[in-house]
Amino acid sequence: MKRIIALSAIATFSQALFAQPPTTIPSVTVPPISENSVVFTDRGRTYFAGTTTGKVIVIDQTAPSVPPLPAPAPEPVASLPKQVTDSILAIAGLDAATRKQGVEAMIGAIDTTLSEAGGLNITDPQILVGKLAENAESSKASTILKGWKLGDILASQKIATKDQLVKALAQVKIGLEASAK
Repeated sequence: MKRIIALSAIATFSQALFAQPPTTIPSVTVPPISENSVVFTDRGRTYFAGTTTGKVIVIDQTAPSVPPLPAPAPEPVASLPKQVTDSILAIAGLDAATRKQGVEAMIGAIDTTLSEAGGLNITDPQILVGKLAENAESSKASTILKGWKLGDILASQKIATKDQLVKALAQVKIGLEASAK
């Protein structure tokens, strides 16, 4: 008989142990107070005001506030392709064939730079601009398009991140392609 009661007690205990817990009740830790106090709640906060010391303890029971998201960085100007096209066409002494050759070399330099950015996991836009200058020099784009101020065009965009630079270079490519026609 004792065994049956003991087994029954173990079964009841194990059912209670592995049963689904009841819905959780949020716990609030109340610090020990050694003086008489006035307690009241207002908009999710509980206030404990000491009657002799005047000390007030506030317990916030609301959900923690989510910090505001950072403001998005400015996007490259939509007129960037037109600005690039106009600046390419303004280079003095460039005939159509030479302009097309320079534009194709510069597009190749941009593509190579973007590939290196992804392949080498470069995130600093200043390093990418340096890589672009190297690639433009090695593809002879900087020699053919001598006098073209790509640096000034990119500087006017106030680029601060790699993503902004990648978007700006995509816009530059659109302008380059339009100027080669």
